[in-house]
Amino acid sequence: MTSRSTRPAVEHKVTNLIFKNYDRLSRNYLDWGRVIEDIRHNGITIHFYEQNVILHEESTAEEFLMGNFGAVMANYLSNKISQSVKRAYRNKAEKRRVALKAPLGYKWDTTIKNYSINEQEKAIVDELFDLYDSRNYSIVEVTEILNAKGYKTQKGFKFNKQTTTRLLRDKFYVGYYRYKGLEYKGSHQPLITEERYNERIKFIESNYNGHRKQDTHFTLSKFVKFSVCGKMYTGFKIKNRYVYYDHKCSKQHNQKGRIREDELMMYLDQEVAKVIFVDTYCDYLKKVFSASISSRMNKTKSRKNDIKNRISKLESKRQRFLDLFVEGLLDKQLLYKEINAAELDIQRLKEELDLLDENLIDYEYKVVEVIDYLRNFSRVYKNDSNKGKIELLKTMASGIYFDGNCGIIIDWIKPFSFLLEKDILQKILPIESEKQQMTLLPEKFKSRNAGHEGLEPPTLGFGDRCSTS
Repeated sequence: MTSRSTRPAVEHKVTNLIFKNYDRLSRNYLDWGRVIEDIRHNGITIHFYEQNVILHEESTAEEFLMGNFGAVMANYLSNKISQSVKRAYRNKAEKRRVALKAPLGYKWDTTIKNYSINEQEKAIVDELFDLYDSRNYSIVEVTEILNAKGYKTQKGFKFNKQTTTRLLRDKFYVGYYRYKGLEYKGSHQPLITEERYNERIKFIESNYNGHRKQDTHFTLSKFVKFSVCGKMYTGFKIKNRYVYYDHKCSKQHNQKGRIREDELMMYLDQEVAKVIFVDTYCDYLKKVFSASISSRMNKTKSRKNDIKNRISKLESKRQRFLDLFVEGLLDKQLLYKEINAAELDIQRLKEELDLLDENLIDYEYKVVEVIDYLRNFSRVYKNDSNKGKIELLKTMASGIYFDGNCGIIIDWIKPFSFLLEKDILQKILPIESEKQQMTLLPEKFKSRNAGHEGLEPPTLGFGDRCSTS
């Protein structure tokens, strides 16, 4: 699949494309990966004139690595802009200037830029609250009374149990509101006191007889996928004590497997232990980037001298036209045409010259920071708790793939995936990396009993898993 930026070139067999910089070509990792595929397999050559970089199918691994980091920086700048916009909205919410849909009993007043009370709807809300807070009526009975009196919701529908419950639990009536999942203290007028609200919530909770939702916030929740189908493992507790993860795979004839959390963490620890960023590799990477930056700076210096010479020639050319006009050898219309053309070329070259003045040393420092971060990764990971380990991994990986036996593959995100790429490691270090092979699931999953009370239930479906002895 080709990138949106290079698809027209592939379709029309254009082999050379010119872009100002990396972020003009791609601002997300998925699109950049497709660009690399087009370069390597479709014969596309990309020219980045601002960085003075050319990527083609014969480019070295180091050149592609520098290109990858350029794409990472472009994505970083894009995310930074998005973050600034979100921060502005959050600041707006904290200053209570967010116009949200007001619940029953309120309306948004554009003159005061705040919520004001809708007296007609307030009478309905007051009666609803008084009926339930008297503790003489259930939520169902309160709903029936409101409907019997002909009251309607904001959308003109009859009340139901869910609507009544939502209004009773809404903290907007106390003076708070929620925005983007966060709660803020509003500046609108409350309808009830916070004490009355808390007493009501306590009474609702004490009378709840339904099935309470089980906690699903486990250490590896939404982080472990089955390598065969890519679907998530689901975490749950047995006997409110032991955390397990299971998955029913449609691609394996709906066979179901289960594994303990501590066993899964053991396999993950073994996989992370293979990520040893030795000092020699770190020093080599720094040397590569330093050499690349130096080479680019030398090319930039040469390009700057060339631009200055061209500007000097254009300025001389402009002066010659002025001299010819003064001597009466050039008419006014032709003078304006030639002068404007020269001015445009000079302005364009000066803008390019300003771009070439960028300090590449700062970029080199950022790359070195990532390398040093990986140097200490294994040690920091090893000394942390399970929760801390996963929090650390989530900053570096999108998840882990478990094959149902004992094989784990960590799905590193960029820029870490660039530095942990096997092809680069094998080229730089004289170490033959073992190829990770996907092991198939056992032919048949065997279910077992959960075990006696007080004993940890056995793992299901993975009895033939590899030995750890």
